[in-house]
Amino acid sequence: MARRPKKALWERGYKSHCLWRGKEKLAKVRLDPDANLKYIWEAAGRTGESGTLSAAKSAAEYALLLADRQLSLFEFEEPQQTTGNTAIP
Repeated sequence: MARRPKKALWERGYKSHCLWRGKEKLAKVRLDPDANLKYIWEAAGRTGESGTLSAAKSAAEYALLLADRQLSLFEFEEPQQTTGNTAIP
């Protein structure tokens, strides 16, 4: 029987929330101690701040998605040629 990939879950903590997949911490959202009701998120080497907890969680999840699909800097892919009625001189 094949194993299913583990699902990432948000876990609530004291003044912070963390996104875990198994024993791997993927993201963290914490309450800013200096500002009133401002949340700071950290995910995939990026940080940011949001006004609400749900916005901070979704921003952290979006940063994880972007980090997973980021293109390489040194591998260049040629654009595909379209075959149509256009003539190339």
